[in-house]
Amino acid sequence: MTVNRASLTGESVPVERHPDASGFAGTVLEEGRWVIRVKQAAGGNKYDQIVRMIEDSQKPSSQTETRAENLADRLVPWCPGGSSLTYLLPRNLTRAVSLLMVNFSCALKLAMPRL
Repeated sequence: MTVNRASLTGESVPVERHPDASGFAGTVLEEGRWVIRVKQAAGGNKYDQIVRMIEDSQKPSSQTETRAENLADRLVPWCPGGSSLTYLLPRNLTRAVSLLMVNFSCALKLAMPRL
């Protein structure tokens, strides 16, 4: 029998397995016949472990990162206001636009490492 394990391993070529071989959830039978006996309930297989690991890695993990995101969120409303004042008081469009371009709140979020 031939099985495709691309969803778990990324292998592009199906592999040959013997009839008594074990398999993982997410494996696709390409050719042959396979009798399946369930050994573990849902949530305990490799596929679920990979999904759980990816979800855990996407959570904000460091306190420094959370503080930087909060600081950046508080700075965003002040930037258009400061730019407007820079244009209204000295009537200098170049300085007003440069203030908007120098806004570092988005860069602050992007620069924080994900630990």
